[in-house]
Amino acid sequence: MTLKKLTVITLACASLFVSSAFASNDYQLSCNVNISSDILFANKELIVKSSEQEAILFTANGAVYVNDRKITLTKNEQKLAQRYYKDVEASVPMVVDIAVEILKITDLALKEVFSGLLGKNSSLPEKLNARINGVTTTLKDHVYQDPNSLTFDSAHLKRNLGLGNELTKEIEQIKAEIVSTLMGQLMVAIGQSMMNGGGDFTALESRMANLAKDIEKKAKTLGDSVKESAAALCDKIEALSKTEKELRKVYELRYLDTVYFTKKA
Repeated sequence: MTLKKLTVITLACASLFVSSAFASNDYQLSCNVNISSDILFANKELIVKSSEQEAILFTANGAVYVNDRKITLTKNEQKLAQRYYKDVEASVPMVVDIAVEILKITDLALKEVFSGLLGKNSSLPEKLNARINGVTTTLKDHVYQDPNSLTFDSAHLKRNLGLGNELTKEIEQIKAEIVSTLMGQLMVAIGQSMMNGGGDFTALESRMANLAKDIEKKAKTLGDSVKESAAALCDKIEALSKTEKELRKVYELRYLDTVYFTKKA
């Protein structure tokens, strides 16, 4: 096999492996969820922004304030408000747990890439692990900062963790950086092998051919372990979306339009 052929195969496989690793969470959620406005859960109070940028505050006992003005609710409407509050409160730790598991799967898959192609001496696994652990720690520190109440500030997460519309761009940038670094280290290893008289790369080609399947299998095994949690989260978000629709029937809450939910086909 020529060096040119090996280089082409290596480029294709490296890109495929990295893309597959970051896509390892595709089968986790059986629903599509979009949060269209900011959500703040802190000090046992829930504040959401309406489509008209009103600040709507929900308390645990079912009281609701729109721009600091308490609105009058029937007993049934008050129960809906309580349910909305409790569903958001229950969803926060579920989101955190699933996000952490997905990060672990991504970390494992990419470690397999680096170890399989570059060997155990590569510095990339440690760098990647530090980056992923940093996101995980920051996320947990944010949500569990108050021992008496969960904290969830969507604006803060978007701004400081990139968990908003810029997340896809950030992931693409990380993938590009990894592929570039991976290719650089691979070409150095190939060059050293040639200088040492090793011109047969059959073993490397064979290892690369089997690596993608191994990574996919291991990532899926880990992914299956969180499917139950992901299904429960989808059920919770679906219930939240239905409650929100009912609350919009209250005149003062007609602009409450935060949660968009659909089941995947």
